[in-house]
Amino acid sequence: MTIAFLYLNGYSQTQLVGQRTTDKQKCFKSKQVKQWTIMVFMNGDNDLEGDAIGDINEMESTIDTSLYNVIVEIDRIGGGPWNSANWIDDVSNGNWTGTRDYYILPDSDPTIINSYCTWNPGEKNMGDPQTLIDFANNYIDNLPAYNYCLILWDHGSGWNKKNTSNDFVKWIGYDFTNNDSLDVANGEYYSALYNISSHLGRKIDLLCHDACLMAMQEVAYEAKYFASILIFSEHTEPGDGYPYNDILNTLNSYPSSSPADLASIIVNSYTQSYNPGGSQSAFGNSVTQSAIYTDSYYDILCASINTFAQELINAGGIWNTHIGDARYNVQQFKDPTHIDLFDFADLIGISSTLPTSLKNSALTLKNDILNVLLAESHYTQSGGFDLTYAHGLAIYYPSYGTTLDNSYSTLYYTNYYPNWWTFLQGNYPVVGIHENTLLDNIEIYPNPANDIVNIDLSKLNQEVNKIQVYDNIGKEIISLDCKNKTSNIIEVNTSKLSNGLYFVNIVCDNGTIVKKLSIQK
Repeated sequence: MTIAFLYLNGYSQTQLVGQRTTDKQKCFKSKQVKQWTIMVFMNGDNDLEGDAIGDINEMESTIDTSLYNVIVEIDRIGGGPWNSANWIDDVSNGNWTGTRDYYILPDSDPTIINSYCTWNPGEKNMGDPQTLIDFANNYIDNLPAYNYCLILWDHGSGWNKKNTSNDFVKWIGYDFTNNDSLDVANGEYYSALYNISSHLGRKIDLLCHDACLMAMQEVAYEAKYFASILIFSEHTEPGDGYPYNDILNTLNSYPSSSPADLASIIVNSYTQSYNPGGSQSAFGNSVTQSAIYTDSYYDILCASINTFAQELINAGGIWNTHIGDARYNVQQFKDPTHIDLFDFADLIGISSTLPTSLKNSALTLKNDILNVLLAESHYTQSGGFDLTYAHGLAIYYPSYGTTLDNSYSTLYYTNYYPNWWTFLQGNYPVVGIHENTLLDNIEIYPNPANDIVNIDLSKLNQEVNKIQVYDNIGKEIISLDCKNKTSNIIEVNTSKLSNGLYFVNIVCDNGTIVKKLSIQK
């Protein structure tokens, strides 16, 4: 066996010539501690293969290896088009398949990867948390730095599996060859980060998600013990993802950047690249990106959300149509079960009808979000998805009538702070703003109803001003003025309503009573 030694920018690399080595400890060892080691776990074993190769070429175009390290583990896919109708298999760079590690080197060729391959083990399952653990821990050992940045690169859908015909979108990191992904709800994401952080002996300085829909409270809590700063997107990301050439070019100018500085560089470079005149503006997409701290202020935020959720429950929760109005008007994202948490609290806070204690908790929540927010940037493409009210952190809140994903109960966040999940489930009295004892004084019949429903107010000892009917996403469908009513039995024409669940608001002098109504035809 012949052994060749290579020296590149202070690194001694040992390559077993003529035989592929699977011993990463022998194939790469640093002699120099640098300010940053950036580790990119790049799963291109799916319809993003071409984008993965493009991003490595972006890195090569601007990297300065005298200042920092960039190491990439990329997995490619063979054949196609698999399940993505518009995907064309990338056959560039020799059309090799499997997994390789590349120490990124400067290169001006925009299409061919010319960086140094430090490891070529064949196919690896990028959906297996152990693959991520082995990658990160190896280069923590062999590329020593004062700061470490770990980038998870692939498809993403937040905390849960997305129910879609597109099989590529599952949690984060879907590997087509192995039909596997890194689960967030079921603990794989947590486990991988736990092992990496334990090996490092402290929190990872920056944990980035170059993936869609990952900027969620539920995701952040899974990572809070293992990364000091999280970077992610509330909305979907275009296939080109991060502008690595822009990010590294800025890092060249500021090589001593602190973790907070580099986080701001990534957030702002990303959004600016999709703005008119930006390096990726040709893709024409609305985008979001944010960075948050996971320090003690984040613990305060978690408690604040829990308090806010309890106040929502006290006010009637998902059955209160004023809360439903806020849900209906809130900023949501490509996955409509993801809403902007700050915007929702803002809408609750400006309500003229909700309890003062709830509105006060909403104001506290907004302030607590701002306390953990390091950087936030968003851009709305002309005619594109409107992201005007994105503020950096989303939370799971399906619209009324949507089936809840019960795997939410497996999240660490739900186990420690259960009130939001309780709020979503709606397993509490339907009381609206007023007291539950008044519910028995109002009868709605027939229920289920068809074309006509009767509301009997004869047992209610207070004046009724208005009756409103809302659909299951909080939109007002019917409104009747009852101030001059001549009968205590109000007939409501429901002939134009579709089958489904509705909510009847009886607006009285002393508050609002909410009753459920089912339409079946």
